[in-house]
Amino acid sequence: MVLVSGLMLGWLLGVSWPGRRLWLAISGHRGPCNYTLSEWAQQRVRILCMVATRADQWGPSADISSEQLEPHNSSADAVRGTWWARCDHLLFLSSRPHPVVPTVVMDTSKTPWSQMRAAFEFVVNKTEWHFDWILKVDDKAFVVMENLRRLLMTRAPYRALFTGALLGDYKKTASAGYVISREAASKLVTAGPNHTLCHSTTEEEEGLVLCMAAVGGQFFIAKDDYGLCAFYEVPPEALMEDVLQGKRVDQCCSTEPALFSGLLPGELRATYYLLYRLKPRHPITCGTLPRLK
Repeated sequence: MVLVSGLMLGWLLGVSWPGRRLWLAISGHRGPCNYTLSEWAQQRVRILCMVATRADQWGPSADISSEQLEPHNSSADAVRGTWWARCDHLLFLSSRPHPVVPTVVMDTSKTPWSQMRAAFEFVVNKTEWHFDWILKVDDKAFVVMENLRRLLMTRAPYRALFTGALLGDYKKTASAGYVISREAASKLVTAGPNHTLCHSTTEEEEGLVLCMAAVGGQFFIAKDDYGLCAFYEVPPEALMEDVLQGKRVDQCCSTEPALFSGLLPGELRATYYLLYRLKPRHPITCGTLPRLK
């Protein structure tokens, strides 16, 4: 008995690396972190981004090449040049194929909800695309993908879940964007046509909520750790109006927002610059001080 206890103690103290990790965890010792939470979420929370946009900015012909594509100061170009690169898969929703970006061509003769069901069917049948969640926004949205992944990393994509700015009056909020799990999209595509509720409306926002209820989908509120909203239907500057009216900054808006909506092309680029390019210089506390020039 004494021999067994001694062997166990030696294993815990570091004879075996797994034992060492267990001992460090039990003792509360915090060693150097070899990855960040953001890096872990990047690998584990895979998101397909679908952006609804207009095709009238892509030139007169659908078969023009990328060399012939003239740059435009458009929202679609601003999205492509900013946050969209952080998605795992990229997709436009439009009435005509984009010459560069994969596009789901929407049949404009159909209702908005019928068009979106067709888009979900397209991505669900793309078995070579590996993703857990589908993000749907328009080209006036700015998505902080790191915060969105953190919001989703404790949710199981194999459950029929969806979230977004679908609180209260859903008839006017889905334009701000929503997220649906792959399982929810699969149920919507396979079981949706068999439910009357899935065909009881022509509007995308209302159709999503009703059809998800019909197939057993569950809505969860998109809030940060402090209970503040993570999806905003307005640009960041609009949130400051509450501050000007006397509301405290820490109560007006989340410090980890996932999505803003209603931004112009210049505002999309400015938001990207402020989040990812602007870096405040911190005072030097150690090392070699810079020399005077």
